[in-house]
Amino acid sequence: MMIMKKIVKNRAYSYYNTSGGYKKSVLSYANVGATSLFTTAEDLSLWALNFENIKVGDSDMIHKMNTLAVLNNGKTFGGALGQFVGTYKGLNEIQHGGADAGYRSYLTRFPDEKFSVIVLSNAAEFNSGGMAHQIVDIYLKDRIKTEPKAEVKRRRIQMSLLFQWMKRY
Repeated sequence: MMIMKKIVKNRAYSYYNTSGGYKKSVLSYANVGATSLFTTAEDLSLWALNFENIKVGDSDMIHKMNTLAVLNNGKTFGGALGQFVGTYKGLNEIQHGGADAGYRSYLTRFPDEKFSVIVLSNAAEFNSGGMAHQIVDIYLKDRIKTEPKAEVKRRRIQMSLLFQWMKRY
């Protein structure tokens, strides 16, 4: 396969951490589907900007991409066309992440705030989505809507009731 031998300028290789240090995590080009996409932070930034000021595609295409997919049972699961649409701490969010070998990526957009975060990593143990949301928490702290935690109802139960079920599962 020719692509495996192609030299990509400024390419970062992927790694995973072991007790002896980092080791190269080999990308399998045999995987079918969403893998082997070479991109940069600059490319992803241009795409994030494109959703606000459309230069590639049109508003109908963007609307379709943001429309939730409907399952055979009529329910939705957050997935749309190539991205996930939902909320994060009360804010409308459109996001997608990726992981293969040691590569990690996450692009999240908050269209109402005109705010996007892109996180890329080449370390398998890195949580790109978690890092992206930590950044969101800092930059959008004044817009985040936190809901009060529900009060937990406590009930007393006789220990003898619990003991009768021990070792019966």
